[in-house]
Amino acid sequence: YVTTGAVVPSPFDCVVPVEDVILSEKKDSNDFIYLSQHHLQSMKWIRPIGCDIPTNTTLVEQGDVISSVELGLLITCGITHIRVRKLPKVGIISTGNELQTLPSTITAPEITKSGKQLEEQLQMQGLIYDINRPVLLTLLSAVSHVIPIDYGIVPDDESLLEEIIGRALIDCDVIITSGGISAGEKDLLEHILTKRFGAQLHFGRLNMKPGKPTTFFTLRKTDEKSRTKFLFSLPGNPVSAFVCYHLIVSPALNLLHSGPCENYKGVSEKDKTFSAAIKAIMDNATVPTEIEATLTQKLSLDVERPEYHRVSLSWDALNDRFAATSTGVQRSSRFLSLKGADGLLLLPQGVPGGKMHCNPGESYLCLLLHNQPFISRSLGVKWKDCLHKNTFSHWSQNPQQKNVRNRENISVDVCCVNISGDALNLAERVIKESLLANDSTSEFEIQRYSLYSNHHDIRDYLTDASLKDAKLCIVVANGQFRENLELSIALSSLLEKTSDSMAMQLRRKMVEKDRLCALFEPVVGWFKNLLVVLLPLFGLPHGLQSFQHLLRHAILHSK
Repeated sequence: YVTTGAVVPSPFDCVVPVEDVILSEKKDSNDFIYLSQHHLQSMKWIRPIGCDIPTNTTLVEQGDVISSVELGLLITCGITHIRVRKLPKVGIISTGNELQTLPSTITAPEITKSGKQLEEQLQMQGLIYDINRPVLLTLLSAVSHVIPIDYGIVPDDESLLEEIIGRALIDCDVIITSGGISAGEKDLLEHILTKRFGAQLHFGRLNMKPGKPTTFFTLRKTDEKSRTKFLFSLPGNPVSAFVCYHLIVSPALNLLHSGPCENYKGVSEKDKTFSAAIKAIMDNATVPTEIEATLTQKLSLDVERPEYHRVSLSWDALNDRFAATSTGVQRSSRFLSLKGADGLLLLPQGVPGGKMHCNPGESYLCLLLHNQPFISRSLGVKWKDCLHKNTFSHWSQNPQQKNVRNRENISVDVCCVNISGDALNLAERVIKESLLANDSTSEFEIQRYSLYSNHHDIRDYLTDASLKDAKLCIVVANGQFRENLELSIALSSLLEKTSDSMAMQLRRKMVEKDRLCALFEPVVGWFKNLLVVLLPLFGLPHGLQSFQHLLRHAILHSK
């Protein structure tokens, strides 16, 4: 007898689970009788040493975040010590004379009365509650690889700003400020950072809405032991600060933590300068997940800048796509526009006399807000590869071009078995009406029609079709009951994988219109990357029309 996880003693090489044996009926006997001979297999239920993780297997790579899975792998292999990066400290500073901290000392019975009185007092004094600092601290608290530090609210005073920023530069690796970075008289941050501290300004006044004033600085000291400081100055408007954190700050923090292990990838030896390394690091930064979403309403375009429009998303199962609906007025001060927002829809800059509106049904790129991008160095979308980058490059070259990205067309082959004459014309007309109902938006493109007299030629066709560009094969049968049944059986045996649930749904839809379809055995399945659907001619119209919305989904999953 051996317990689970114990060492199998020599010379035994087979284990039989106790539930598969019975005790001998002989008195005073401890022998066992096996229930079935098939349980006696060499190495059955035995795990050889090293079978789970072979020798020379890479457990974690440089730059990987040590999550619960990585931790379990390391412990499995007896690894107790590894070198990790120090968590960066991130300082948060809100600036502005108009900001007021929300009081936290009001007791429950006084909340309604005292809160209303305080709000009236603030309005009379021209004050507003500080939103950015609590929101940024909350966003950072959800990130496991940074240490946030709150430096409070600093009024628009040079000496006070210099004092707090100087303290943050000593304590922190990254500083995020909000407000004080536009072109107003009280916008002092750029002057203080560049003139007093010697910070280098890398970019500012961005061509985007919201977030135009966003500015990025670095501070590098000559001391070799000191680390480069990163300073992100976000706009004071809360929506702008929120959006720019997701688009700019969050990817930078992820990269700072995981480390630019690919920073010189693709850079030749002679070009390995600091600037080349920075560019390569940025190219490999992980960016928010991108999807394509279709508008449900008409939206006006901004004539000055491209816009990150806050939208809520829903899944349109009938058309196999995401539907995007605006969250309302998009003012950068209106934080309510983020309520219910699932993503940022990339809208192009409006052109007077040209395109000034986005129309329902048009599809645009959307950056998701609520999912964490992949942190692993081997996963995730990099900046150099993302559609987001290419979209803005395209707008800058041709702002009048609509940003409507067409879906990839699906090539269709049609195989007709035992069909000729008028029946063939009927099949062609029904397929065209079902798949090509709207030529301007159709995703299906009929590549060819083929005629066969029986099912014996189907194997040759599939072998040939698998080498072509077709993704969908519609087989239409018009034989007698026995011929159709033989075709269904033969086709099922040829397919590498079948979908009985899709075939059942197809049959149910056809029977709703024609009960004779109950005598036909439809087939849905895959031959390599080719999706094959078998239907009867008399069930073709309703079957194909009610089923086509699933075809694209099935084809995408077959890739």
